[in-house]
Amino acid sequence: MRKYLVVLFLMPVFFFGCDNTNSNSNSGGSGLSGGKLTIKVEDFDDYDYLDEVIAYVSNANGDEKEVGNASFKKSFTLTLDDPVKKNLSKVGDYIAMIAYYLGFDEDDVDISDESAYLGDLAIYGFCDDDYAGEFLYYKESKNSYVEGGYIYADKAVKITYKEDDININLSLKKGWNAAFMTEGDDDSFEFSTKAVSGLKWYFEEGEGGGGGGGYSTAVRFRKAKDYTYITALALVNSSDQILASHQFGTNAGTSSYFGIPSGTFMPLMYYTYPGEEGWFYFLDEPGTYNFRDGRAYTITIDDNGSSIMGYVTDDGAYSKSSVISKKFVSKRKSDFSKEVNIQKIELNNINVKF
Repeated sequence: MRKYLVVLFLMPVFFFGCDNTNSNSNSGGSGLSGGKLTIKVEDFDDYDYLDEVIAYVSNANGDEKEVGNASFKKSFTLTLDDPVKKNLSKVGDYIAMIAYYLGFDEDDVDISDESAYLGDLAIYGFCDDDYAGEFLYYKESKNSYVEGGYIYADKAVKITYKEDDININLSLKKGWNAAFMTEGDDDSFEFSTKAVSGLKWYFEEGEGGGGGGGYSTAVRFRKAKDYTYITALALVNSSDQILASHQFGTNAGTSSYFGIPSGTFMPLMYYTYPGEEGWFYFLDEPGTYNFRDGRAYTITIDDNGSSIMGYVTDDGAYSKSSVISKKFVSKRKSDFSKEVNIQKIELNNINVKF
């Protein structure tokens, strides 16, 4: 039984170019002291094709910055830099990312200091400068799966939330903090800084050069104004399954980027005007847009003063995979992850409502 929860970091894209004999080797324990993270490798011979390890800090927007590197050896140590604020995310944005994937209201989370900035640690293995996979720290049992990681905080902050089967309890000090996510077979989920023993390091090979199975195409959503009756935007495939979505409520805003496969997909809006509730696609017939590999896009809902209008813009080349990786991906409780009943709506028949 191998389960994955919500991703806390987003991965860059490289091309896989080295042969290997084992994509799931394990290694020993680790320690973090004074910014130093040591990983002891037990089955070194199974993946000694690696020659370099690079650590990155990532934020809620999918941006990454290198914070340490080391030559790959049986036992190697990463000396982690303290990232600057511009490479981190506001704690509120960080929590919003987690809340989206777990399907709870971010406004219900207690944060002791809203001015704190956070970032997550991602550790990748390379062969001849080509991305080969990532290092994960976890253990699994009959009833649960636990994965450990490191969060950087630019100041001390406490984050708590508890409802039903979700429990978040993070007491972060300034600097790098160990944190643990536990997913139970009963769908319970815990994210805590309370130490969990018995975890081991594993190296997992990336798939097809896509950064651990991620995508090199990205999309984000923009709601230009505070429309009362348009509360969410989404993107669906030909099977009417949602690839990415963002809940705005009645407020305007712009989401983070979400990784998607390349292809021709349909942008949607969720319309809540009484008697006309439901998902509607808003581009001209046939209502689809070609999202090309290696590009980033913004899907916008706006108006021309009297009628709603929607459009897609190409934001340019995208060299990262801002998608949920193999790490922490099974927990999507948002209603927007379900199949949808799509209706066509003529734009010029929708009055702008504020």
